[in-house]
Amino acid sequence: VHDLINQAEMVVDLEAVRENYRRLSVVAGEANCAAVVKGDAYGHGMIPCALALRQAGAKAFFVATANDGVALRAALQEAEIWVLGGFLPEEWEAFVDANLVPVLNSRNQIEEWDKLAGRLGRPLASIIHFDTGMNRLGLLGDDVAWLRQNLPLLSRIPPLVYMSHLSAADDLDFDRCEFQRGAFLSAVSGLPIAKLSLANSAGAYLGANYAFDMVRPGKATFGINPLT
Repeated sequence: VHDLINQAEMVVDLEAVRENYRRLSVVAGEANCAAVVKGDAYGHGMIPCALALRQAGAKAFFVATANDGVALRAALQEAEIWVLGGFLPEEWEAFVDANLVPVLNSRNQIEEWDKLAGRLGRPLASIIHFDTGMNRLGLLGDDVAWLRQNLPLLSRIPPLVYMSHLSAADDLDFDRCEFQRGAFLSAVSGLPIAKLSLANSAGAYLGANYAFDMVRPGKATFGINPLT
């Protein structure tokens, strides 16, 4: 069995990846279509897939970790690279040297990123993630209230994007999706202006009300049907 595993190969059609991205960009309409290449591009090879997606027009790339961001930066000098896992203080040099932007998922991450901006003496861009029902990552009610009471810190870590993640678009649970959409708009109300992103692969097909400024298709880019 060991020999058979060593002989296994996976062939990835990068033109198919590019074509999937082009089609998703059309679905996104006026919204920016980001490239999500976490998990080694869903097991398809992060670097070759990211290079192919860049050729197809992608400008913003989401990775899972700072280490992935550093590796991607070595291959893509000009792209925007955003780290879904957020920021850990011990990773600060990787973030600064590779020009990575964290998706800040908690009050603690926001505070640590703000401390780094203060230490460096310059603003550091951020993405702020709100949990509207995924129950995995993002700011919840108390954190949102705290953020509203500390708006000056957002001038030190200016948000490029506010984002959330749909939990039930794959299941076509439209009531749940609409609840999350409303919760997202409520969370960002009164905060400094930034772009908005809510739609994942399945959410991209829910229309302009969900596209906002950016859609984030992940698995659909790699030919995986987002609908269960």
